Amino acid sequence: MAPERVVLPTNVTPVHYEIKLRPNLQTFVFSGEESITVKVHEATSVIKLNTKDLTIQNVSIAVGETTQKPVSIDNKEDQVTAFAFAQEIPKGEAVLSIDFDGEINDKMNGFYRSSYKDKDGSTKYMAVTQFEATSARRAFPCWDEPSAKATFAIALVIPSELTALSNTPIESMTAVEPEEVTIYFEKTPIMSTY
Repeated sequence: MAPERVVLPTNVTPVHYEIKLRPNLQTFVFSGEESITVKVHEATSVIKLNTKDLTIQNVSIAVGETTQKPVSIDNKEDQVTAFAFAQEIPKGEAVLSIDFDGEINDKMNGFYRSSYKDKDGSTKYMAVTQFEATSARRAFPCWDEPSAKATFAIALVIPSELTALSNTPIESMTAVEPEEVTIYFEKTPIMSTY
């Protein structure tokens, strides 16, 4: 029998995600940072969202000029991480910021690696995604449920000789180091994580 799926509470919902990912195609790991504008429908001291196979590095929430870090991070529930804060987060908008790391896995699910042969027959790798229906949680912490729609602004930090694609056109590019570039994509329409 399949385990019962954990449904997230609806007291906090996403409005907009700002996500920056830095994939490493040699080590098959990636780091990420995101700021999620959320709507708090009922005051709460706990925010729950979906994660799978991600390591949370840093978390904070900002409400106006006030910023606080969680007093605990619990990910014992199946694919759900809960951030508990000392002070209640009031009804209204807030910005949840999360730094995280993950694996560019070989499961053909979430943020994964695929290989191909170049013209010389050498094996090369690329990082690709498969988010439907609940696999975006392997790439970034999110409300990974079809009804939790939001807008997304994606940025990728990659070696300058590579090509990056997303759901929207490139908005701008910035050199990070002589051999790296950050590619910013235009904001998406309101949509699900997949």
